[in-house]
Amino acid sequence: MLANREETSLVARALSGIGIGAPVVDEERNTIAVPVSGGTDALTAGVRALDTAGVRPVDIGLRRPTLDDVFLQLTGAGTGPSRPGRTGRRGTA
Repeated sequence: MLANREETSLVARALSGIGIGAPVVDEERNTIAVPVSGGTDALTAGVRALDTAGVRPVDIGLRRPTLDDVFLQLTGAGTGPSRPGRTGRRGTA
Protein backbone atom coordinates (compact mmCIF):
# COMPACT_ATOMS: atom_id res chain seq x y z
CA MET A 1 0.00 0.00 0.00
CA LEU A 2 1.24 3.44 -0.87
CA ALA A 3 1.11 6.47 1.40
CA ASN A 4 0.99 8.86 -1.54
CA ARG A 5 -1.29 8.14 -4.53
CA GLU A 6 0.85 10.41 -6.71
CA GLU A 7 3.68 7.84 -6.46
CA THR A 8 1.70 5.13 -8.27
CA SER A 9 3.35 5.55 -11.67
CA LEU A 10 6.80 5.90 -10.08
CA VAL A 11 6.29 2.67 -8.11
CA ALA A 12 4.96 0.81 -11.15
CA ARG A 13 8.06 1.83 -13.14
CA ALA A 14 10.40 0.90 -10.27
CA LEU A 15 8.83 -2.57 -9.95
CA SER A 16 8.40 -3.27 -13.67
CA GLY A 17 11.60 -5.32 -13.94
CA ILE A 18 11.01 -7.37 -10.79
CA GLY A 19 8.18 -9.68 -11.78
CA ILE A 20 7.14 -12.13 -14.45
CA GLY A 21 4.35 -9.78 -15.49
CA ALA A 22 3.51 -6.11 -15.45
CA PRO A 23 2.63 -4.44 -12.12
CA VAL A 24 -1.13 -4.40 -11.52
CA VAL A 25 -2.40 -1.08 -10.12
CA ASP A 26 -5.54 -1.05 -7.94
CA GLU A 27 -6.34 2.65 -7.60
CA GLU A 28 -9.35 2.01 -5.36
CA ARG A 29 -7.22 0.23 -2.74
CA ASN A 30 -4.11 2.28 -3.49
CA THR A 31 -2.04 -0.86 -4.03
CA ILE A 32 0.24 -2.33 -6.66
CA ALA A 33 0.69 -6.09 -7.12
CA VAL A 34 3.50 -7.67 -9.08
CA PRO A 35 3.35 -11.35 -10.10
CA VAL A 36 6.71 -12.95 -9.29
CA SER A 37 8.26 -16.39 -9.38
CA GLY A 38 11.26 -15.67 -7.16
CA GLY A 39 9.50 -15.62 -3.79
CA THR A 40 11.46 -13.84 -1.08
CA ASP A 41 14.30 -13.00 -3.48
CA ALA A 42 11.81 -11.03 -5.62
CA LEU A 43 10.41 -9.35 -2.51
CA THR A 44 13.91 -8.27 -1.49
CA ALA A 45 14.58 -6.96 -5.00
CA GLY A 46 11.29 -5.04 -4.86
CA VAL A 47 12.19 -3.42 -1.54
CA ARG A 48 15.56 -2.40 -2.95
CA ALA A 49 13.97 -0.98 -6.11
CA LEU A 50 11.52 1.07 -4.03
CA ASP A 51 14.33 2.33 -1.81
CA THR A 52 16.36 3.36 -4.86
CA ALA A 53 13.31 5.21 -6.21
CA GLY A 54 12.88 6.98 -2.85
CA VAL A 55 9.49 5.40 -2.12
CA ARG A 56 8.45 4.29 1.35
CA PRO A 57 5.46 1.95 1.17
CA VAL A 58 2.96 1.76 4.03
CA ASP A 59 2.82 -2.03 3.67
CA ILE A 60 4.63 -4.63 1.57
CA GLY A 61 4.31 -8.40 1.50
CA LEU A 62 4.48 -11.66 -0.36
CA ARG A 63 1.26 -13.54 -1.07
CA ARG A 64 1.01 -17.06 -2.41
CA PRO A 65 -1.69 -17.65 -5.05
CA THR A 66 -5.01 -19.08 -3.87
CA LEU A 67 -6.78 -21.93 -5.65
CA ASP A 68 -9.09 -19.32 -7.17
CA ASP A 69 -6.08 -17.42 -8.52
CA VAL A 70 -4.73 -20.59 -10.13
CA PHE A 71 -8.13 -21.52 -11.57
CA LEU A 72 -8.63 -18.09 -13.08
CA GLN A 73 -5.11 -18.07 -14.50
CA LEU A 74 -5.54 -21.48 -16.12
CA THR A 75 -9.08 -21.08 -17.42
CA GLY A 76 -9.70 -17.36 -17.67
CA ALA A 77 -13.17 -18.14 -16.32
CA GLY A 78 -14.94 -16.32 -13.51
CA THR A 79 -15.98 -17.93 -10.25
CA GLY A 80 -19.10 -15.79 -9.76
CA PRO A 81 -22.76 -16.64 -10.26
CA SER A 82 -23.48 -18.49 -13.48
CA ARG A 83 -26.73 -16.63 -14.20
CA PRO A 84 -27.04 -12.84 -14.49
CA GLY A 85 -28.85 -11.22 -11.58
CA ARG A 86 -28.29 -14.10 -9.21
CA THR A 87 -26.55 -13.05 -5.99
CA GLY A 88 -26.28 -16.39 -4.20
CA ARG A 89 -28.33 -15.07 -1.23
CA ARG A 90 -31.28 -17.06 0.04
CA GLY A 91 -34.44 -15.83 1.66
CA THR A 92 -34.37 -12.31 0.20
CA ALA A 93 -37.06 -10.79 -1.94
